[in-house]
Amino acid sequence: MLVWASWCVPCLAELGTFHRIAAAGAPLVPATLALDPPVKATAILSKANLPKTLAYATTVAPATVLAQFGGPPPRLPLAFAIDRNGRVCGVRHGLLGTDQVRQWAAQCAK
Repeated sequence: MLVWASWCVPCLAELGTFHRIAAAGAPLVPATLALDPPVKATAILSKANLPKTLAYATTVAPATVLAQFGGPPPRLPLAFAIDRNGRVCGVRHGLLGTDQVRQWAAQCAK
């Protein structure tokens, strides 16, 4: 799951690599969590040529979401993997690379 916001320049760059990240993570199913309102998030995804279904926007304050999934200090870019039991099995602060996603796919499938 890539957590992103319109005001996070590295996050927007990371969205540009989403197709490569998704391919590297198979069989994990990729998703995004936008910290923007749904209308704004879907517009950004459309501009990036990504499916609008990836825009899981939230009405919760960004700091609350980041603290819940990213731990202190909350910051972006943030990515995390969830295993089939709903447990977080990987967290990454900073840009996500395909090597990290492959590692998560192997680790989280156990």
